[in-house]
Amino acid sequence: MPASFYSLLILFLNLELVTVWCVGIAGATETASCLFPTFSLARLIKITSLPIIERQDALFMVFWVAAMLLKITAFFFAGVLCLSQWCNLMDFRPIIIPSMILLMALARYNWKSIVDLFKFSEEVFPLSTLSINFFLTLILLLVAHLKGFKPR
Repeated sequence: MPASFYSLLILFLNLELVTVWCVGIAGATETASCLFPTFSLARLIKITSLPIIERQDALFMVFWVAAMLLKITAFFFAGVLCLSQWCNLMDFRPIIIPSMILLMALARYNWKSIVDLFKFSEEVFPLSTLSINFFLTLILLLVAHLKGFKPR
């Protein structure tokens, strides 16, 4: 089996384990009402054998921020690489800074509060995801079929 399948399987099992852990400790209603249930449960952890580390939630935040930074970096690199290949550039480095400026401008134009983010997630995101993930993929499949593209 390919490595991508194993990575998705590990990711799914990890997410499932964290979800079961949160629901098992805090209960379904408490987990559903928390904004970040994993962080809320990380505050409850007390390691008595290491009295030096009193606040494990700070350690949890270090790992969380590091993981988000790694994720943003990977997605930014993939986006810049795809853009450079789409523009038939020999090297991706000349478009790093313009792409970063565009990314920072888009990050600045963001939701004003968490309520706006939730409203977007409930109303706009499902429709946009459905249109992009289903209809665009269907159009690409039809175009590939009409052009006679054969998979390897």
